Amino acid sequence: NHPDQFRAVKQDRKLIPKAIEEGLRWNCPVPMIARTPHQEIELAGITIRPGDHMSVMLAAANRDESAFERPDEFDISRGTRAHSAFGYGSHICIGQHLARLEMANAMSALLDRLPNIRTDDRYPPPEVSGFGLRGPAKLHVRFD
Repeated sequence: NHPDQFRAVKQDRKLIPKAIEEGLRWNCPVPMIARTPHQEIELAGITIRPGDHMSVMLAAANRDESAFERPDEFDISRGTRAHSAFGYGSHICIGQHLARLEMANAMSALLDRLPNIRTDDRYPPPEVSGFGLRGPAKLHVRFD
């Protein structure tokens, strides 16, 4: 719940892509992916053999202090696409560009139709949960 940053996006739609990227980094919708290497690799001094099963914590990578300044803060001025919300490398999500376009179009349409939309302060901020795919169960909003 960051009303100041949401106001900035409503006033300047050019901030929508930055808000999307920061939202993906800050609250990664797919927090973990499974990987199985086909060849032996060493990672941080640990040998991982072919066929070993690994869980790659994308959400943790997106909060890494060595990669992001103030990683636990939501800040649309951060303006980076260096997050891991869509995976990384040869297995990066093939639908990432479509997902970004859909999010930008949905956000623009929502702001066009409901320019005064805001979270409803009569309810607590939404709780984001889920393991395979994360999101809020409810999002209470108000509009005039």
